[in-house]
Amino acid sequence: MKIMDTLVVRLVLAALLAFKAFDDFFATALTLVYKMNVTGAAESLGRLTAGDDYSRFVPLMEAVPVWLHGLWVLAGILYMVAIVLVVGGFGRAHIPVLAALALEIVANVAGRPIIETTGVVVNPNPSVIITVVIPYLLPLFLALALSRQTPASKATAR
Repeated sequence: MKIMDTLVVRLVLAALLAFKAFDDFFATALTLVYKMNVTGAAESLGRLTAGDDYSRFVPLMEAVPVWLHGLWVLAGILYMVAIVLVVGGFGRAHIPVLAALALEIVANVAGRPIIETTGVVVNPNPSVIITVVIPYLLPLFLALALSRQTPASKATAR
């Protein structure tokens, strides 16, 4: 029996994928509730940011173009697809994870000049976990682990 064939392991991996999806959806969700003038929701989401206040991100939310939000949302959707694949035991969940990582890298490279022009410091004291582990190493680890998953139909045929 392979470890990736156990439901508990797949659920743990799905939880990590859900974290990455939330990470990708967060900026867009905060921007949407801010632009829709839903102050209560913006304040609630703002409590999840560094400094617990969304108001310092207003210049950034005004400057980020829709296409950049589209990249983040698409990456989040790919993580959700990977969740369905891994929990269902279908295999090949590493492919949408790698595609989501690629979109995140493109969004990061394209968004960096926009962030710099606003002068907003998103995280004033970034750690290695925030700058390297979560955005790059976690998805690579997940993709590696998920590449070891055998589709349920092949696993039962053995």
